[in-house]
Amino acid sequence: MTIKHAIHIIHEPLFTFAWDRAKGVNLILFSEDGKQILAIKKGEGFDILRGCPDWDDDTLEDTARREARDQASATLDAVTICAVLATPGELLSEVSYELVMTAYVKSKGQHRAWQETESAFIDKETFLTCYASGDREEMEVLIGMAEDFRVRRSTGRNISKTFQTQLFQTA
Repeated sequence: MTIKHAIHIIHEPLFTFAWDRAKGVNLILFSEDGKQILAIKKGEGFDILRGCPDWDDDTLEDTARREARDQASATLDAVTICAVLATPGELLSEVSYELVMTAYVKSKGQHRAWQETESAFIDKETFLTCYASGDREEMEVLIGMAEDFRVRRSTGRNISKTFQTQLFQTA
């Protein structure tokens, strides 16, 4: 069964509230040229890197960097939050939040024996076709938001209004 999350853009008032209560991070990481996504092998498919804070993580950015290093032997450039995922609960206090963070990968080392999963850069379409962890449409919206955020950050302009329309239809 697929759980659809409410996807919130980071400019909404909820963002500050969710930041304080976020239980984990979802990482949409791009190759330096921005054409490929860093994915981990999950069964017959692929997934993005995900993780929860450890005792020695001071911030969720620390969590993101540690998960990239632990799961994919990757180092990241500037880590940016591009969305907040809310998983519904019966009461407002039962809603759980996760941050969606994005970055370019500065370097990627070899797979180490202690790593549980293999990782690789793959193109967006292959990733979405083989996405194994949830709703493909939701992941497509998140990747679009991450791409848009990265482009806006480097050029100062939007590449797409389509994802905002999809965003509000999903929420």
